[in-house]
Amino acid sequence: MTKNASGSQYRVTQISTSNRIKTISLLYEGAINFLNQSKIKMQEHDYKSKGIYLSKASRIVSELSNALDPTVNKELTRELERLYEFINFKILEANMKNNPAFIDESIKILKTIKEGWDKLSEIEENKRKFSDSLDSVNQKGILSLTI
Repeated sequence: MTKNASGSQYRVTQISTSNRIKTISLLYEGAINFLNQSKIKMQEHDYKSKGIYLSKASRIVSELSNALDPTVNKELTRELERLYEFINFKILEANMKNNPAFIDESIKILKTIKEGWDKLSEIEENKRKFSDSLDSVNQKGILSLTI
């Protein structure tokens, strides 16, 4: 593989990773938004809509759990599975008891996890910018470096 080809492959992998991280972050955002909507509907005594929003949030959390890859990090996977299970339990409890405090607990946990993914997204973006800078320098013939 030529130097340019290996650099291109690195960029494709990096873009793919970056997109996956952003997608995951958007899923957290969606779950949080649905939970906030469910609280509003709970306060309005619109229990049907509340249930729909809680169900949507729960489905997102379940999909996040299903997407976990234990080959990457078994311990982290186990911890996230436990958190997702807890969040879904709290969502169920909020639905059954019409108690927004359970929703707030879920939102707090989801926001904390999302912050971690957002930081990871920043790191990936900085790596991409650094790689692009190196490619630019290399194309000018100033530096020969393979990443």
